[in-house]
Amino acid sequence: MKIDWLNLGGRRADYQTVLDRLNGSPYDELVEIDLINDRCRNLWHVENKYYVPVLHGNWSELYRYCADHMIHPQDRERYCGMMDPDTVLQRLERSEVSGVLSEELRYRTVDGKWRWVRQVLVSGAQNGLPEGVIYSYMYDIDVQKQRELGSTVVSGPSIRRDDLTGLLLDREFCSLAQQR
Repeated sequence: MKIDWLNLGGRRADYQTVLDRLNGSPYDELVEIDLINDRCRNLWHVENKYYVPVLHGNWSELYRYCADHMIHPQDRERYCGMMDPDTVLQRLERSEVSGVLSEELRYRTVDGKWRWVRQVLVSGAQNGLPEGVIYSYMYDIDVQKQRELGSTVVSGPSIRRDDLTGLLLDREFCSLAQQR
């Protein structure tokens, strides 16, 4: 659960840098988890992308449901190891950057397929959160992960077209005409 994905350029990660990087990135989902009251609520999510059974409710029930139905079977052990309501705060305190954990997992999409995401947990007063509250960010990393696994073909640059008309740009048109 290293945080090298933050791309800090060799600098030691501090809380503000981590939060700035998280909030400046286009996340797909943000869930607030209140461990003290065993509650959760979805603060924001991309519509019709990931399967979201409830937008708020009991955290321990949602955790179990996610593990059984929303996480790819091969990723469940890592998900449970990170998200277990009984031990997640201790793991966050002992993490490389105290109060921050991340894991790469496959989540179920609304069409029943699996998509790679990076789930990032943030907690602690140093991050502006009350005691026992965790923010869970979810980032889509599917294309990146597919490339790493060698299961997608990366094509060369595509022919550029005018956004308004869809016609080839002058340079593209002339290049193709010369080739022919």
